[in-house]
Amino acid sequence: MVNGVVLVAAVLAGIVLIGWGLAAKSRRGRRWWRTVLIGFIALIAALFALVIIEVVEPKNRYAVPWPEFPELAVNPDSSLQGMIAFISGPGSPVIVGSGPEAKPEKRSCARIVSASGGTPRDAVCWPMTEREIASVVWREDGRLRVTVFDPPVGKEQPTPVWGRIYNPVDGLLEPVADDELSADAFPAPAPLESADGQTLSISGRDGTVKIEVSSSGGTGTRTVFDLRDTNPGFGIYSGPEWSDDSKWFVFFDGQRLLTTTVAEPALTRVLVDDVSGSIADFGAQSFAMTAREF
Repeated sequence: MVNGVVLVAAVLAGIVLIGWGLAAKSRRGRRWWRTVLIGFIALIAALFALVIIEVVEPKNRYAVPWPEFPELAVNPDSSLQGMIAFISGPGSPVIVGSGPEAKPEKRSCARIVSASGGTPRDAVCWPMTEREIASVVWREDGRLRVTVFDPPVGKEQPTPVWGRIYNPVDGLLEPVADDELSADAFPAPAPLESADGQTLSISGRDGTVKIEVSSSGGTGTRTVFDLRDTNPGFGIYSGPEWSDDSKWFVFFDGQRLLTTTVAEPALTRVLVDDVSGSIADFGAQSFAMTAREF
C-alpha cells in the first residue's frame, strides 16, 4: 500500500514538473529545460520502482521457503481422533513391470491417514498421465468413495469418468455405477461452524493468513493461526474443516494438510505433505474427514 502511494506521488510529481517546464518554455522562461529534465527523471524513477514492485519483489518472495511446522508423522498425537482421506500429488515415480519391460510411472492415489499422524496407506491408485483431478468422500457406511475426472474444457466443470468405493476394513474395491457417478462427485466445502458452536473466520492473502475462532454465542474471539509475509503461494485452498469433537481443524495449504488445535496455546502441525488439491479449483473440498478409526 505504501509503495503504491509513493509510486503514484512520483508519477504525479514528474507530470507536474514536465508541464511546468514546458509552460515556462512557452513564456520564454529561463532554464525551463532543467524542470523538464527533473520531471523525466521522476517518471523514469517511478517506472523503475514499478518494475521492482511488480516483477523483482514477487519473484524474491516466491523464493521464500514454504513455512515449516512440526510433523505428526514424526510425533503423533493420540488426542486427534479420526481418519482423513486425500488425493496424493505426483510424488516419486513407481517402477511398474519387471525385467526389460520395467519402467517408471507417476501415479495419483487416494490415500487415508490417521488424524493422529502416521504413514498414509493407498486406497485407489491410477496412472497420473491418465487423470489428474479426483475427489474423495466418506460414505455413511464408513467406506470411501473416490471419483476421477476428465480435465475440463475451457471454464466447464470437469466430467466424472469413473469411481471406486473402497472399504478401509478389508481393502475391497467396487466400481461406482455410471448412472451414480455425478452424485457426491463434488463434495461441498465444510461449514465454518463447529458442532459446539465455535466459528472460524479467515483473512489474508498472498502468503499472509490469519484464522480466528469465535466462541459459541460470539462472546470472545481468539487468533489460532497467524502467519505473515511468507511465500505468496501459501494459503488456504481447501477447508478448514472441524473435527467431530470441535477441538481442532484441518486445511490444505497448497501443498500439505495441516491440523490446528484451538485450545491455548494453539498448535499447527503437518499431517501429510505431497497433497493434490486440484478439485478445489472447482469449488469442491479436496479432502474428507471421518470420526471413525480403521
